[in-house]
Amino acid sequence: MGVAATGKAITLTGITIYRIAGGKIQEAWDYFDVLGLMQQLGVGPLQGRR
Repeated sequence: MGVAATGKAITLTGITIYRIAGGKIQEAWDYFDVLGLMQQLGVGPLQGRR
């Protein structure tokens, strides 16, 4: 993704939504806080602003 490794520990939050039919998972959607991830790594927008 064009970002050098930082070696920092991060916390990634998100949600997965499943559609189940006939007792089986038919579809899954994953959503993650990518902006929060990039900010933790120090490469997201608004870095250094308060």
